[in-house]
Amino acid sequence: MDFFTRLAQLIGEMGMARIELLESNDRLSNSRNMLSTIINSIPQSIFWKDRESVYLGCNRVFARQAHIDDLDGIAARMISTSRGVARSRKVTAPNETRHSWKKGD
Repeated sequence: MDFFTRLAQLIGEMGMARIELLESNDRLSNSRNMLSTIINSIPQSIFWKDRESVYLGCNRVFARQAHIDDLDGIAARMISTSRGVARSRKVTAPNETRHSWKKGD
């Protein structure tokens, strides 16, 4: 197989890989949109944190209760707030309580 034939074959394979990547991205985007729709349809406040208790996101009910208008920027705001970058505007969960589960409770 000469150089140009192999080059043409590789370019074709790259084109197919690009198409597969774009299709995968579309499926992922659709999946995330569906999950977002479901989470925002639930009437209770929902938020999620990482293992260090840093807020990563929430639904619209929680955002409304926390007086946050921009759901897209919420994770960045909550992360920077939790890590001390913007301590003056600390975001806390509305009515958040800690549960200590003991044997027999």
